[in-house]
Amino acid sequence: MISRHPEIRSTLRVAVLGATLVLGSCGGHDKSQDISFDAGGGDTLTSNAATGQVSMHSADGMSATASPDGSGAIALPEGVDVYPGATVTSHMAMDISPGRKSYVVAAATPDSITKVLNHYRDLARAQGFTISKDEANADSWSLMVDKAAQDTGFTLLVKPDSPNTDFEIAAHGPAK
Repeated sequence: MISRHPEIRSTLRVAVLGATLVLGSCGGHDKSQDISFDAGGGDTLTSNAATGQVSMHSADGMSATASPDGSGAIALPEGVDVYPGATVTSHMAMDISPGRKSYVVAAATPDSITKVLNHYRDLARAQGFTISKDEANADSWSLMVDKAAQDTGFTLLVKPDSPNTDFEIAAHGPAK
């Protein structure tokens, strides 16, 4: 059934290779060496020793880039930022369709959970996003926002973790 839908097949291939790329970047090889792997069908995986980033490119133009140690350029949709002064611990950007990307950034700050949440609430309002969820969970806080007219949005998950506040931003929007 999937073979009848090339867009699903392509997305699945990117997702599988993207997961492979993230897992493959976690260790085991000499990190002073660049690694390139032909995954077949025109798909390639590459580990860049200079930047620490791992990337995947498919024959149909889809791609994913991950930085498991937080180094390198951080991509997020326009109007979404990383909390000022936070230390990024990992990030990833992946094509979800032509011209659209999904982004994930994990970071930590010594600031309180309240300061982090207020920053993103203020950012959402200032950028014209609608807050659709703002609630406490058992051990974290979730904030979901979107800008329907631009099909852009993000979800923030914030957890207090002594001595830091850890958070993840999962966003989607037009490719940069």
